[in-house]
Amino acid sequence: AYREAEAWLVKNKSSAPGVNYLLGKLLQIVGKSLEEMFILYTEAAKHGIVQAKYEIGRCYTSGRGGLYNDDKKVRKLYIEASEEGYPLST
Repeated sequence: AYREAEAWLVKNKSSAPGVNYLLGKLLQIVGKSLEEMFILYTEAAKHGIVQAKYEIGRCYTSGRGGLYNDDKKVRKLYIEASEEGYPLST
């Protein structure tokens, strides 16, 4: 089921920013291509997907996707996500 989901998301990732978020989430869950996960979350966040901002903050917190811990960026992303109504970032 994972491969079919990944194939569909890859095929449709340019159709909507939410698809980029979902593909990033799938890559995160299976631990595959964490750098690509970060890129997909960044694209989704640029297009208003608030969950993606939260996930980028988590990447900076944990060092996923090749990132280092950056408390300023984490705080900024969590505040933005909270202000945009994402409940997990409060």
